[in-house]
Amino acid sequence: MFIKFILGILITGLALPQPSGIIVKGISASVSPGWQKSNQLAIEPIITSPAAVIIDADSGQILYKKNQDEPRSVASITKLFTSYLYLQQTDADLERQITLQGSDERNGGQRYVYRGETGTARDFLNLALIPSDNSAAVALARAGGFSDNYAEIAASTLKNLGLVNTKFSEPSGLDNQDMSTAYEIAQLGRQIFKRQELASIVNQPSYAFKPLNSDYTRQIPSTNDLLTSDLFEVTAGKTGYTTEAGYCLVLKAAGKSGKELLIAVLGAPSSDARFQDAKILMWWAMQNFK
Repeated sequence: MFIKFILGILITGLALPQPSGIIVKGISASVSPGWQKSNQLAIEPIITSPAAVIIDADSGQILYKKNQDEPRSVASITKLFTSYLYLQQTDADLERQITLQGSDERNGGQRYVYRGETGTARDFLNLALIPSDNSAAVALARAGGFSDNYAEIAASTLKNLGLVNTKFSEPSGLDNQDMSTAYEIAQLGRQIFKRQELASIVNQPSYAFKPLNSDYTRQIPSTNDLLTSDLFEVTAGKTGYTTEAGYCLVLKAAGKSGKELLIAVLGAPSSDARFQDAKILMWWAMQNFK
């Protein structure tokens, strides 16, 4: 379906096909000036996500926006920020041993670490970011010494990052009051993905977790289906989902030119829809700007 969409764009810039509900239209005011258009007529896709943005990874310039400043729940994208806080609060102590406690346990999503199991902080970062294990994120906050005053430390850190419309109150993203905007989530990714300790985790399609006190190894898949995309190189990303937030994604990716972009989509109606929207937006940017 998406390949047909791409071929249609390559063949004609004016009479574009509309396969399976994908619609494109003439350029609108949603694109910021600055980048040069590589086509005479840029096209703007209509996506299913209610809020989305594309920004240049180097400059932060907005290339596309749709309800980019609308406050929305962001679900497990909060875990990306929790992981960043852990590095900040512990001087990036990746070898610290963490044992999952009963107070860390959270329902929701898949569980990949269980009460009494011990791993390194590196393990727990991988567990929080790759399969999005809620309990692992809570354990990181506790081990980093910021679980009791998470909201206060988060507010101070977000202010320092210049993110004034973002609020995180707990480590996992299960609280629907963890709010941000598509624009600020893209900017958050732009800053956090600069940390190599995290970027090297969130571009992995899977992780082999062997607790230090167990002989059993678990092969754990990523929630990010775009890591194996052959359309562009995904260098980092994090998904999120709750009933309130819908399906969310922040993604850093590079086209054939090597230029990197940040894409954030919030509130998509399904998991497939968020990935399809990200593909459409990335391809649109690669085709229409240079």
